[in-house]
Amino acid sequence: MSQKRRQTYEDLSTDERKILHEGIRRANRLERLSEKVPMSWDFGSMNPTYGGYTNMRGLKTRGRGINAVPGYNDLHGVDFEDVVSELNQRFPDTVLKGLDIGCGMGNFARELMDESRLRGHAINMRGTNTRALWGPRKNRLEKVPTDIMMGERLRHHDNTFHLVVSTSAATKYTRRLDLVLDQMFRVLVPGGKCFFQGLPSKKDSYDMDELHNFRVAHGIDTPKQPESLEEDAFWFEKPYVR
Repeated sequence: MSQKRRQTYEDLSTDERKILHEGIRRANRLERLSEKVPMSWDFGSMNPTYGGYTNMRGLKTRGRGINAVPGYNDLHGVDFEDVVSELNQRFPDTVLKGLDIGCGMGNFARELMDESRLRGHAINMRGTNTRALWGPRKNRLEKVPTDIMMGERLRHHDNTFHLVVSTSAATKYTRRLDLVLDQMFRVLVPGGKCFFQGLPSKKDSYDMDELHNFRVAHGIDTPKQPESLEEDAFWFEKPYVR
């Protein structure tokens, strides 16, 4: 693999940064347009469906209106409560930390914390977004602590989180998948797990090799999730330091 591609955001030229930021601005514009679409409704309870990662309490979708899609469990092909249970066993006497990159309002992170606690486990979740949520309504809508930052340039310390999750927001709409994957790997603690769903839909010859290069660079595998509703759901584990 070419060493030229093992870089961070700080290594990018001014023009490369502009291209990266334009991709983020375009994704944000599309998101703002989707906010004008009427929300989905759960006709059983007559309450708006804001999202969610399981089928509990009528939260069967994430997103709004025509943009509503299945929840995190279905898209990733994994029960995240089981993942938290496994991580609790792997890291006993530790309060787990989790990160949802592109968390939106934080419904997934909040539900995962609440439902895991009911099962006797604990995980503290944070989120990231590339823009603030709806101005003055932000504090009322945001369900978890959320930082404004790019997936390509996470400002968290190395080896911070036991669980990292992203659904499309970070990996599908980026112009530099290699930067996002490396950042996910960096902030994971050894033994931690990352689940991501969504790869760039338009690939050039370099993009086709990004996932493979990431595997080779870190000496890990990134298996597909066979139970996912999507073809581009993957996970990886950060090896323990020997």
